[in-house]
Amino acid sequence: DIATEMNALLRQAEAFLGMEQYQNHESLRDIHVLEAFERRALEKNFRLQLKRIHQKLDQETAQTEDHFWRRYQAAGIEVREMLNRQVRTYDANLQEMVDYLDDFYLISRLRLTCELINRQSILSGNYDTRLAGGLLAYLHNYDHEKVPTMAAYYMVLRLLIGEAGADSFERLSQLLTHEAQAFSDETWRELFSYAQNYCIRQVRAGEAGYLAQLLKLYRSALETGNILENGLLSVWKYKNIASVGLRLSEYAWVEEFIHKYKPKLPEDLRENAYSYNLADLHYHRREYELALRNLHRVEFT
Repeated sequence: DIATEMNALLRQAEAFLGMEQYQNHESLRDIHVLEAFERRALEKNFRLQLKRIHQKLDQETAQTEDHFWRRYQAAGIEVREMLNRQVRTYDANLQEMVDYLDDFYLISRLRLTCELINRQSILSGNYDTRLAGGLLAYLHNYDHEKVPTMAAYYMVLRLLIGEAGADSFERLSQLLTHEAQAFSDETWRELFSYAQNYCIRQVRAGEAGYLAQLLKLYRSALETGNILENGLLSVWKYKNIASVGLRLSEYAWVEEFIHKYKPKLPEDLRENAYSYNLADLHYHRREYELALRNLHRVEFT
C-alpha cells in the first residue's frame, strides 16, 4: 500500500543522507579502510593505508578531540593486527593508544565541564559539576601544556571557578594569540568567547584594567583574521570592538577600524552598522552634528 511504499522511500532517503555524510568524512573512511585491510590480513595494503593515515595526521595543525580519537583508533587497529600475526615483541602502539585516549578524554571532559559551569551560571541549571575540582587537581600533575587545546580549556576551567584568574587569563590570551593554528576555527571561537566574557565580567566587577585586555584580544584577533567567520565580521563584534575602543578613548584607532572593516560586514547590514558606529565615534568626540548626520542614515531594527 501507499504507506508501506512511503515508509520504504523514507528509509532509502535516510540511507542516502547517511552515506552522503559518510562520504564527506574522509578521515572516517580512511580508518574503516584500514580496519578492512586488517580483518582480511592484507598486510601490504594495511601498511600503505596506515602510512597514509599517519601522514595526514602529522600534517594537521589543529589538535582537536577528533584528531586524538583518530590516532587512538589507528593505534588500536595496529595493536590488533600485531596480535593477529602473533608478534611477541614490545608494541609501542599499545602505549600510544592509551596516551591518545587520555588526550581525547581530557580535552572532551574539560570542554564539557566548562560548558556545564558556564550554562549553570547563565541558565541556573542543575548540572553536576563536582568533578571540576578533581579534574583540575589531576591536570595540575599532568603535562597538559603539551597539547594547546587541553592547556586552553584547563585555563578556562580555572577562570570559571575563580582559580588564579590573572595568570590563567594571561596564559589563555597567549595561546589564543600565538598558537591559534593549534585550534580548529570552531574551538578558537569558543575559547575566545570565554576569554572575552571573562574580561567583561571583570570590568563589571570594577577591574577596569581588563577593558584594555579585551581590546588587546580584539586587536590580535583582527590581525590574525581568526575573528572572521567565512571572511565576514559580524555586526555585533564590529559594534563591540568599536565600543571598547571608544571607552578607552582610542579614537584614531577606532576610526581606522570602522573604515577598514566596513567591507567585511554582511552586505545587507553593512551601511546600517557602519553609520551607527561612525555616529558613536563622533558622539564620543563631541562632534554632535556629525553624530546626528550619521544617525539619520541608520534604520533601527
